[in-house]
Amino acid sequence: MYRLPEVAAAIGLAQVEKLDWFVKLRRKMAEKYHQVIEDTKCDWIKPQKTPKGDINSSYAFAATLENDEVAWEDFRLKFIEYGGDGFYAAWTLCYLEDSVGEIKDMLKFIGLDGRFNTKLGICPNAESIQKKIMQFTTNQKDENEMRVQADA
Repeated sequence: MYRLPEVAAAIGLAQVEKLDWFVKLRRKMAEKYHQVIEDTKCDWIKPQKTPKGDINSSYAFAATLENDEVAWEDFRLKFIEYGGDGFYAAWTLCYLEDSVGEIKDMLKFIGLDGRFNTKLGICPNAESIQKKIMQFTTNQKDENEMRVQADA
């Protein structure tokens, strides 16, 4: 097992020095996704809103799939078929995590059962939106890779 904290720190510092460059590339890719949605007049892909005056670093390009006739999984497969990197789903809601059963058991053990509401439907907006979220990659290294993603 290697323990080289100095090497890890040096690599981390080098990455931090390039932070503005990384963010600029990610924001450029996000703008390309926005442009495709606008140019195609696609009203069933809704990008995450960035409040006026704020700047999104675009670690990923988040959007919701607002088309009940197209399954999220099918859209992802078609995106990949057309050359896209694929995209990621949103994390599950905390109260629906697989570990909730263990947490409830621990609470019961210490006499606090019934204090942790995990019923489906307690956050209907979050539950509805979570399954529609698509997080597209924005880590393309150059204009050519960006064009492939935007075209997909």
